[in-house]
Amino acid sequence: MKRLLILTTLTLLLTGLLAGAAQARHKIHWSCDGHDDLFRDDDVDVDFERGNLIIECRDDDDEVLISDDFDLFINNDKVKLDRGQRKLVKRYYIQHRELRTQAREIGRAGAKIGIRGVKVAGKSIALAIAELLEDGDWDELEDMIDEMTEEIEEDAEDLEDLAEDLEDLVDDLEDTHYDLRDSVDELDELDWF
Repeated sequence: MKRLLILTTLTLLLTGLLAGAAQARHKIHWSCDGHDDLFRDDDVDVDFERGNLIIECRDDDDEVLISDDFDLFINNDKVKLDRGQRKLVKRYYIQHRELRTQAREIGRAGAKIGIRGVKVAGKSIALAIAELLEDGDWDELEDMIDEMTEEIEEDAEDLEDLAEDLEDLVDDLEDTHYDLRDSVDELDELDWF
């Protein structure tokens, strides 16, 4: 019984720490090895700055920028777009923005689960100490911990649903990326994009 309590406490504490660490990252970094990845063969950072989508290749010092009014720039040179290309650029920008929004939502949800896990761990420790000092009812303590962890498991299932939605969004973004690269010669000429 005591061993179960200790294992539960440590697991919940670790969950909280991992969720907090996941929330700390702001930039999206794509590390590619050439196997079904969004970008080709290089390390690429994707970020939003002042409403602009900025995609930077670390190795080539290249930058692709899509403004919030859907103009496309490669290394500060504006690329002329036809109507179909502009629609693709707009879709690409919006999908990146949605991806970032959903990723933040998942991060916040994960952090909340982590915080709840830490609270459960704290209560478990306090109750365990009280029960040890009073030689109390371990079955009641175990039931209380089980109830709290079930609530966390329900939240984790909701988080899994959000992650599946995010995966669908990434699939759509990949399709748009390839269409955009095929449609805009200047992007296709970038070895890394």
